[in-house]
Amino acid sequence: MNHEIVTQKITVYGLVQGVGFRPYVAELSEQLHIAGNVRNAGGVVYIEARGRREAMEDFLHRLSLLDGTRPELPGARVDRMEIQELDTPLDTEVFTIVSSEDFAEGLRFLPPDIGTCAHCRQELLDPKNRRYRYPFISCVSCGPRATIMKQLPYDREHTTMAEFPLCEKCAKEYVTPGNIRRHAQTTACDTCGPKLLAYTEEGLVAEKEEALRLAEEYLSAGKLVAIKDIGGYHIAMDPYNGEAARRLRAFKNRENKPFAVMFPDVDSLRNYATVSDKEEELLRSDARPIVLLRWKSNIEKPLAEEVCAGSNRLGAMLPCNPLQILLAEDFGPLVMTSGNRGGEPIEIDDDKMRAYLGADGIDLVLANDRRILQGLDDSILQVQGEVTQIIRRARGMVPTPIAMGPEVTEDVLAVGGDLKSVFAFGRKNFAYLSGHYGDLDDLRAQQAKEAGVELFTKLFEFHPTVYLCDKHPGYISTASLKKAHGNERIVELQHHKAHVASVLAEHMVEEPALGFAYDGTGYGDDGGIWGGEMFAYDGKSIEHVGQIAPIPMTGGNRMAKDATIPAICYLHETVKRGYLYEEENPFVVDTTKPLIEAAVDNGIHVVSSSSMGRLFDAVAAILGICRENTFEGECANRLQAVAERYEEAGGVWEELLHIPIRAEGDIMVADTPMMIAQMVRLLAKGVSSNQLAYEFHEALAEMTADLCYDYRPDRERVVALSGGSMYNQLLMKCLLPRLQKQGFRVLWNEQVPSGDGGLAMGQLWMYANHVVDEGV
Repeated sequence: MNHEIVTQKITVYGLVQGVGFRPYVAELSEQLHIAGNVRNAGGVVYIEARGRREAMEDFLHRLSLLDGTRPELPGARVDRMEIQELDTPLDTEVFTIVSSEDFAEGLRFLPPDIGTCAHCRQELLDPKNRRYRYPFISCVSCGPRATIMKQLPYDREHTTMAEFPLCEKCAKEYVTPGNIRRHAQTTACDTCGPKLLAYTEEGLVAEKEEALRLAEEYLSAGKLVAIKDIGGYHIAMDPYNGEAARRLRAFKNRENKPFAVMFPDVDSLRNYATVSDKEEELLRSDARPIVLLRWKSNIEKPLAEEVCAGSNRLGAMLPCNPLQILLAEDFGPLVMTSGNRGGEPIEIDDDKMRAYLGADGIDLVLANDRRILQGLDDSILQVQGEVTQIIRRARGMVPTPIAMGPEVTEDVLAVGGDLKSVFAFGRKNFAYLSGHYGDLDDLRAQQAKEAGVELFTKLFEFHPTVYLCDKHPGYISTASLKKAHGNERIVELQHHKAHVASVLAEHMVEEPALGFAYDGTGYGDDGGIWGGEMFAYDGKSIEHVGQIAPIPMTGGNRMAKDATIPAICYLHETVKRGYLYEEENPFVVDTTKPLIEAAVDNGIHVVSSSSMGRLFDAVAAILGICRENTFEGECANRLQAVAERYEEAGGVWEELLHIPIRAEGDIMVADTPMMIAQMVRLLAKGVSSNQLAYEFHEALAEMTADLCYDYRPDRERVVALSGGSMYNQLLMKCLLPRLQKQGFRVLWNEQVPSGDGGLAMGQLWMYANHVVDEGV
């Protein structure tokens, strides 16, 4: 046995703050009879340790095993350790956790908010425990992190918990070895911690447990209750009450989009939806996201029709914090939707939420006196076979950075786009993505995003010298960046190339690849509106090599809401190409048809559009399935749902629709008007809309696979799929087997959204990889 005594200074890099790392180090040291100390320093952890050589080696080995999934400390991830042998022995015989200090390290890793752990849940529901029904219970393994942090190091005085001095009992737990709240920065109890506050129009009406009981009474009476959670306010209601749902829709200006529902547990959720093993894993994960599930048939106690709005998907979640656990245990399922009005960011300000109290708004506000510094919505995910996709990356995931392969040599800020806006800072080979700020045509969304940039700058000590934005000349994000920084050090990048780049980034692709970006809108290099694009990456540049047929369209912003406009434009183009006779046009009696066609023919507010989103809208309108997008993607969602019903009823692909591909110069063009003509004639012959909706999805998948095969099939063997249309699970289900059968390695977004929430990641990768557009 080696009895040599050594003294070492260890700098630990990784996700090692806010996850119970220091108490774990202290207890591990005590087990191994190692003396010394541990402290937070900036975003790293310093350890000074003295012990037998054999014990020190064991100590370092056990720390190196922490990868974010280890049962002994599941949240902690050690990326690397710098070890320095010290000649001077430490003047101590014990191991202590000491005060933090600042440290300007290169990379910082901060913990996201973590869902309530099993131990805290057990204490919360134990009548004999002193924290019984205390709605802010937490420990080293769970609770708020990112949403309450002012600065680093992660210590209580640097969070909004600094406003709650520990009582004698909590202070004792804070320093007791072996206690789950040893150095837990969010620890508190009913005596010293945050408390619930209930407000009506009359003002403060109840506190603590009485406030919770009052909120439950309001919910039982069909009222709308705003509830302050970890990342901001939710608005809750009884999911069986149709009148409450109608009031909530009116308040949020949300006509048809389904509401998310929180269930007490997976067993109760299974009464309403099918839950796969992967979906259950996601629901139970530390992030506790909303997961989109398929409804069951013949539900014994169905939710109100106004909650589901006819969707074939249920957005379901499990309680993520103690207050939600209590509500779910006491009440059962609850609608839990973001506490905002249409287009605004999630509300975190108590006074602003209380301003909504009134006859046409919220009936009760269940607030608390712990401040939220960073608003974060619930994250949203979905699963289809082997494909897991993030639709919104927010609470429970932000601000964990994502490795992207190439490094930037300076701090870089990418501002993404204007819809579902997300920014990202780049440092070395990591992208630090923000939460979701909504659409920037709302002033409060702009202000929230600006505040988020300021907070990230402070937390991570970013000093950007390069700024990346979308090429769209009308984007607010681009204009505000130029206003703040001029044109110096600003790089504009094409929207759909950034979509494809986001996939290449998170999968660290270096070899040549093909990429598809299917979405609703984006400014093309030719000045048109793109959205059904194919690209080739050769290791140096991303070249535009294919698209669906550009169609002259009019109507401005209304075109994205009124699906009859792209339908009429598509049909008009189909007639002009000789694919249909005018009398075959199913919109021949539509009163808006002559106006729209005249505008197109005379070049009035006309754009060239190869948007996949507008193609979905046109098909949904032509088939009579949906003619208006009351929320983004509604027509596409309903088209997918109808197609899936056909498939579930035993329908099969009969190859009724086909999209020819032809070369136009250097671009391969898919002749979607030809497919529209085929669809119109089949519809006239009596083929059902359900079947044609399904055939349409199969035809798009076949078209995409044909484009891959026809474009230099012996070169690129990687295919990247991105853009909001790739959330269509039926399209992905039809497409992946075709590409894999041809031998392609198919990649899609798994760590960032396929939609515009992933643009900033792609922008960073393009800049880091020196992939920039010509003329920039």
